[in-house]
Amino acid sequence: MPRYSGGQAVVRSLLSEGVRAVFGIPGVHNLDIYDALIDAPEIGHYVARHEQGAAFMADGYARATGKPGVCLPITGPGLTNMATAVAEAYANSSPLVVISSEIESHLIGKQKGALHEMKDQRAFASTITKWSMHLSRVREIPEAIRRAFRAQVGERPRPVHIQIPVDVLGAEDEVEFPEPVPPSLPVPAEEHLARASTVILDARKPVIYAGGGALQSNAGPQLLELSALLGAPILTSIMGKGVVPDSEPLVLGTLAQDERVADALTQADLMIAVGTRFGGAASRHWRLQVPERLIHIDIDRAEISRHFRAEVELVGDAQTTLKAVLELLKRRVGSPRQPWLGVQNLKSELRERLDREGSWEWRCQKAIRQALPADAITVWDMTVLSYAACRQFPVYSPRSFLFPRGFGTLGFALPAALGAKVAHPRRAVLAVCGDGGFMFTCQELATAAHYRLPICVLLVNSNGYHVVKRNQLRRFGRSIDVDLTNPDFGKLADSFGVSYARVKDPEELLPALRSALQSDIPTLVEIPFPDSE
Repeated sequence: MPRYSGGQAVVRSLLSEGVRAVFGIPGVHNLDIYDALIDAPEIGHYVARHEQGAAFMADGYARATGKPGVCLPITGPGLTNMATAVAEAYANSSPLVVISSEIESHLIGKQKGALHEMKDQRAFASTITKWSMHLSRVREIPEAIRRAFRAQVGERPRPVHIQIPVDVLGAEDEVEFPEPVPPSLPVPAEEHLARASTVILDARKPVIYAGGGALQSNAGPQLLELSALLGAPILTSIMGKGVVPDSEPLVLGTLAQDERVADALTQADLMIAVGTRFGGAASRHWRLQVPERLIHIDIDRAEISRHFRAEVELVGDAQTTLKAVLELLKRRVGSPRQPWLGVQNLKSELRERLDREGSWEWRCQKAIRQALPADAITVWDMTVLSYAACRQFPVYSPRSFLFPRGFGTLGFALPAALGAKVAHPRRAVLAVCGDGGFMFTCQELATAAHYRLPICVLLVNSNGYHVVKRNQLRRFGRSIDVDLTNPDFGKLADSFGVSYARVKDPEELLPALRSALQSDIPTLVEIPFPDSE
C-alpha cells in the first residue's frame, strides 16, 4: 500500500471528490497541504487577502454550483477569521467543507501558549458548522473527507469542519482511499406520498411555495411540471429565488409580501411547500398567508411543521419527492387544470405600479437587468438596493441570485462574486454593495486583480450606514456613528489595478454596466445614493 503524508492525503481525497477549486491562505501550520497542491494542478487555489474573504468565496462557489465549496484556514486566527462567513453559510444551508490545521497533537488542551493555540478549537468550530471532527492519524483523512462531502448530499447541506494537527499533516503512513459510493437520496414512505396526492387532488385552488431546498435539489423542472398540471401559482422564498424563471406564466416569485398578491392568496385552499423553513424575512415574520391545508416537503425533518402545522409531512429530497408525487398524480389527473389565479395580470399591475412610482431602487434594477445577460449571476450585499431587489428583481436561471439572507452579513457580495466567477468563468457576474459593507471586504479587489477575475462591482455610496441611520431616526429621532468618511473610491480602485467608473443616476448606469461587463479586468462602478452627497 502506498504511503502519503497527511497533506498529500488531503489533496488526493479532494481530487477523488471532484474538487477543482479551493480557497484559503497558507500559513505555518498547513504548509503540507499547500505543498501537496503544487502536485495537483487540477485543483485551482485562490489565495484571499483575509480568511473571511476566502470562506465567502467558497460560499459563492457553492451557491453558484450546488457543489461544496472548500476552504483551507490555518489554526486559530485563520479559523476565527473565517467564522462569520462560515456562520453565514450555515444559516443559508450552503455546503462548505472547512479543513483547518491544529497545533501539535501533544499540545492540544495543555494551554502552554503554543502559536495559534485556542482553548478548544473544535468546540468553537462546532457552533457554526453541522459538525466538527478531529483527526489524529493520517489514515483517517480519506474517510473523513468522504464523510464531509457525503454530508452535503442526502441531508441538509451545511458547513462541516475537519481539523488536522500539524504533526499529522506532516507525518506519513500507508493510506487507503475509499471507492466512490453514489449518494442515496431520502424519499418519503409510499403511504405518505399517496396521502399527499389525495390531498392535492382534493384541492381546487392550490399554491406552491418553494425555498432554498428546492433550489439546492435542482427541483425547478418538477416545480414547473407540478404547477402546469395543477394550474397552481408558484411563490418562492428569498433563498429559493431563481429556482424557476420569473418569466414563466405561473411564477409569482418573491411577491408574497405584496398586498395585492397576499390578498389574492387568501383564496388558496392548499399550499405545497417545498424545501423551505419559512424563515422570518420571507414569511413576513411568520404572518405569511398559509392555507389550513399544508403539505410540507423538506429533507430536514426538524423544519417540517416548525412554524405552520402540516397536514401531510414528506421528509425527503425535494426533486426526488416531487418526481414521486408527480408520478402518482399523472395516473389520476386526466388533463392539466386551468390556472385559478390571474398571475400574469397581477405581475403586469405590479410592474406598471413600479414604473409609475419610478423609485430610485426600481430604476437601478431595470438598468441592471437590461445590462445583464439572462444567465448572469448577481451577488447582493446587505444594502438598501438589495432589499428591494429581493422582492422585485427578475431572475431567469437557478443559482444566479446570491444573497446572505440567513445571517445578514455585511461584506458578502464582493468575495462571493469572485467565488461565483471561479465557478462560471464565462458568465457575467455582478456584485452589488453599499459603501459600508464594501469596506468590510474591499481588500478582495486585490484577489480579483491578481487572478484577473473580470467581475463588476456596483458600489452604492450613501456615505454611511443608511439603513441603520434610517432606523435610528425613525425610532429615536436622532442618530449616532452612522455617517462615514469614505476613501476616494476611484483612487482606491486604481491602487488595486481595477477599472473605475462613476455615474450620477440610474439613467447613466446602463451604459456603464455594459462597458464594465465587456472588460477583461475587474471594474468598480460607483453610484451615489440619493441625497447622500
